[in-house]
Amino acid sequence: IIMLNQVDGFVVSAAHPKPLPAPQANAMAAIIKGLMAAKGAPWLLYGIGAVIAILMELLGISPLAFALGMYIPQAYNTPILLGALVAYLVQKSAKGNEGLANARREKGTLIASGFIAGGALMGVLGALLRFIETKYDMSILPNFHNADTSFGNWLGAVMLAVICLYVFFSAKRAKEGD
Repeated sequence: IIMLNQVDGFVVSAAHPKPLPAPQANAMAAIIKGLMAAKGAPWLLYGIGAVIAILMELLGISPLAFALGMYIPQAYNTPILLGALVAYLVQKSAKGNEGLANARREKGTLIASGFIAGGALMGVLGALLRFIETKYDMSILPNFHNADTSFGNWLGAVMLAVICLYVFFSAKRAKEGD
């Protein structure tokens, strides 16, 4: 965490104009600041949030999913939405067989968890490489900041589609009882 703070930072500063995003931590910090402030907590806003949560529950919508969608940035919600869509398609591919649907859902969850852990590890590895570059004034990673980003965006979109297809077809291979 100390290395990540030195490389990317967690708050906007002159040294870190684009710090690591931490939406959950920022939301909790805002709540705690409100509770600890001399002027008191914004109880009216908390009450409105409670009413909205009750309404979502009555409508059959998960209040937690609704709340996450409200405060997590769109860049993080989009992969969650795609993952939910892939999970829905995997679930429907079982054609009513509950045991098969559960096995496929578990396999898909396991694969997605591996991608999440792998992404976190690669993020830390990238920060470690940038830390070494800064500390020893050397270049390890190529610098693409000035390059045309359209190719990278298209490559990223294609790779996202490949990952979605991989998760779908791998989860569909699960058999009942796996």
